[in-house]
Amino acid sequence: MRAPLVVLGALVTGLVTLSGCGSARPETELTAEQARETPVRVVVFDFVETPGAQRLGVTPQTEYVDRASADDPVVTAVRALLRHQPEQGHESLWSGLCRPGPDVTAVEAGAPVLVTLADYPPGAAGNAACDLSEEGWRVQRQQLAWTVGAALGRDVAVRVVDGTGREVLPTTRPERSALAPGVLSGGYGPHLGWSTRG
Repeated sequence: MRAPLVVLGALVTGLVTLSGCGSARPETELTAEQARETPVRVVVFDFVETPGAQRLGVTPQTEYVDRASADDPVVTAVRALLRHQPEQGHESLWSGLCRPGPDVTAVEAGAPVLVTLADYPPGAAGNAACDLSEEGWRVQRQQLAWTVGAALGRDVAVRVVDGTGREVLPTTRPERSALAPGVLSGGYGPHLGWSTRG
């Protein structure tokens, strides 16, 4: 009777050994060069016209930026917002003629977070005197507030100035009421781990 027990023991040992095969693969580590070449994922907010709701709503979009230019998370996010090309059906007041600056030059942490935009060179396109409605100005501020909030992972007030310190956009916080319908129910927001007003 000893032979069946030995065979059964060998069978169980073999199954345990086989069940472990391949499940503990070592993760391949990236070289420093590969890590530098891996793009950085950034969330920016553009907006859509919401049918039936008769309003504009901001909505998250993903941009990928070169890791070499992804220094500070907020600078990277604002720069991505300024360069964002919205997909069909979406728009942005941070790209095109109405964008308030060609680039971001500095971000200072604080209450509020202070974003400094570069000035346009003489004769450059952009910074047009756009005649936005009150809702348009609100959406432009909310695009930035949500983009900076996503970069920091928390609810923050944001203020925008130009290179001379002149206020470009007043202090604004991300507001839930500015989001397009379905953004929160579609899974966006709760995973950020921060809450917002209104």
